[in-house]
Amino acid sequence: MRTLLLAACAVLLAAALACEQVIQRTWEGFAGQAVPAATSTTLATASAAAQPGSPAVRQLHPGNTSAPDQPLPYGPGPLLWSDHGTVYRAAHYLSAWNPSARCWQAVSPDLTEAYQPGRDGAGIDGISALAACNGAWYAGTLVGHVAVKLPGSPWRVVSSDLPARTVTAIAVCPAVPGGRMAAVGYGGYSSATPLEPGHVYVTFDGGAHWNDLTGDLPDLPVQSVHFAVTDGRTTLLVELENCWYRVVSPEHWAVVSPSAAG
Repeated sequence: MRTLLLAACAVLLAAALACEQVIQRTWEGFAGQAVPAATSTTLATASAAAQPGSPAVRQLHPGNTSAPDQPLPYGPGPLLWSDHGTVYRAAHYLSAWNPSARCWQAVSPDLTEAYQPGRDGAGIDGISALAACNGAWYAGTLVGHVAVKLPGSPWRVVSSDLPARTVTAIAVCPAVPGGRMAAVGYGGYSSATPLEPGHVYVTFDGGAHWNDLTGDLPDLPVQSVHFAVTDGRTTLLVELENCWYRVVSPEHWAVVSPSAAG
């Protein structure tokens, strides 16, 4: 068992180090951090015959997927995203605009807990952050869940290692193929949720594992996250209270100009 565990850790470490070569040298040593066992839940596709009540399946709502997915009164408003000429809309599930039929068509299952009685997000949850790049999609919700769809794979919930606070921002690194590297920013304050601290988490493997990169950032809600690519080098930037910070090491951030993410 010990041998298998060491072999698995070696594979994860090699993958993370490969990603580090794509980004910046100042992140050296980051991939050496211990990572927990991967946990995720596969979500049913929009066309699948979902079974009501199954914890692993979230049905679309409403049943007519051509109708706009309306946000709940106390939930976040709908988000819009444009990718390769297609306009997408997200409230509880992701929809694509069909200009020929002049309607929204669902392209994901319900990614929220809005219509799951007894869950924390029942009656309020909605998609609060959305990002896509290199064929990958990431969606975060009001109650802190993160769902990921990598190219050729179904949607999966990958938030078991993340804080149960509102996801306020997501960025997918354009320099890493397949959208396997992404950063997620959280609202709220770590001091208010000491058992679930942290504001910025990064994945190198499409959400299978998350690393807390909060370091010495102020304990403030995240407004934006952004991967800036300059001269072949990628830097992660985070905005807190209209001030941008640049990651220098796994434990340290430096204040930069507000225009750095432009």
